[in-house]
This record gives sequence, C-alpha cells and structure tokens, in this order.
Amino acid sequence: MSTGPTLAKTVWTQADFDQMSWHDNEVHAIAIEPALPEPGRLLLDIDYIVQWVPPQAPSRLISFWICPATLVFDPAWDLTTDIDLRG
Repeated sequence: MSTGPTLAKTVWTQADFDQMSWHDNEVHAIAIEPALPEPGRLLLDIDYIVQWVPPQAPSRLISFWICPATLVFDPAWDLTTDIDLRG
C-alpha cells in the first residue's frame, strides 16, 4: 500500500507553472477580494491533482492523490467570465 506521493514543496508560484498539470482540477469556490484603490485578488479554491494513480488489474478505474489548494491571482483586473450555473 502506497503512502502517497512526496511533494517537492508546499507553496508553488508562477515560476512553477510549467511543471504543474491543470488537467481535470475541480474548482469549488471563486472569490474576489477588493483592495481599493488597486485591483483586488482573484482566489480559486480547487482540488489539485498531485498524482494520477494507475489502476491495479483487473480494475480499470484511475485514482488520484488530491490536495486542497487556493490559486491566488494578485492583482486581478478586467475579469471576464461565462459561468454555467445549470450544470
């Protein structure tokens, strides 16, 4: 039984962007923090997929090691979005 992946660090920054995978990370919450008179911050609470775990035969189900994370975009301005609240 695996104890899980070993993380290289606990805080990742913009410099680490190319090393990270953003495929299938689920967004749970969005917040905008005002910081007048400057643009505020955009925060996204996500389940970050640290590692995909291949299935053990005969199963074909993939598992994941997931870590709660908050993405912070500081400053954030001129935001445009199209959110589908139906699905």
